[in-house]
Amino acid sequence: MDSEKAASVYPGALRLITFHVEQVNEVVAGSLPIRWSSTSEERPMLIKKIVQESADVKSFYLQPLPQDKRPLWNFHAGQHLPIRLLTEDGAEVRRTYSLSGAPSGDGYYRISVKRHNLGLASRILHDEMSVGDVLEISRPSGDFFLPEAKTPGSSSEYSNCIDQERLETKSDQLVLLSSGIGITPLLSMLHAATSTEPGTSRNYKRIVWLHGARDGKHHPFQDEVQQVKTASTIVPVETHIRYSQPTEADDAQYDSIGRIDSALILSKLRTEDDVRNAHYYLCGPSSFMSEMEDNLNQLGVDPERIHFESF
Repeated sequence: MDSEKAASVYPGALRLITFHVEQVNEVVAGSLPIRWSSTSEERPMLIKKIVQESADVKSFYLQPLPQDKRPLWNFHAGQHLPIRLLTEDGAEVRRTYSLSGAPSGDGYYRISVKRHNLGLASRILHDEMSVGDVLEISRPSGDFFLPEAKTPGSSSEYSNCIDQERLETKSDQLVLLSSGIGITPLLSMLHAATSTEPGTSRNYKRIVWLHGARDGKHHPFQDEVQQVKTASTIVPVETHIRYSQPTEADDAQYDSIGRIDSALILSKLRTEDDVRNAHYYLCGPSSFMSEMEDNLNQLGVDPERIHFESF
């Protein structure tokens, strides 16, 4: 099917492929989810602090046990943390959650989890886990991250992904597009892109972050984003918050009503050349991702400049 017909079925699609199912295999209970990277290396982590970030999002600050003197594993801004939980009957539950804190860190990992009524792991974390409890983690992983977001002393396992021209010039704009809980990996990217830590400086001439939420009660990290924006000394940061269903209590917490679209992107990037030359990092529900990819394609953005992760 050609791209025009494909896009009419699924916005942003360039091609549709039809599969004929010949066999269905039942997945064994307890199998690893798709985003889980199996590794034999695990370590227990202590829940040091829990913060209610919004009506349905909590942040969990994880630190090594007192007897564990090893440094934390390095991670790249945008990556996720595999965790292992146990249900009341002893069954294992494995999930991955985006790391929402700065890669430079302060001796802890932070994961921020949205509670889903049908989500087993999120319900365990929200309803059963408390400060002082212990959970198992594996090394941070994932291919969705800022290419040059490398912490001091980290390995060069991703060095082949680094665009050296981008490291040497300061000509690109970084555009973060998020919706709902998709804010979490992009918040880590914002911390990394504005960091003044040695070896972590960025080369973006400007950062633009467009975030969509239902309303103020469902908009985590409002204050933190503003603090990072205000404190940034190496790159200017512009944000725009769009609520789809604002309430009277949300006055001054958002900039516009509706959903993020191509008109908003163009207005914030200012020129068509700026739009085409920016680097985009997208995260949110699949419907949001599809709309954003379609909008960027219509604006003439090279697909290689579009990086995304769907929640």
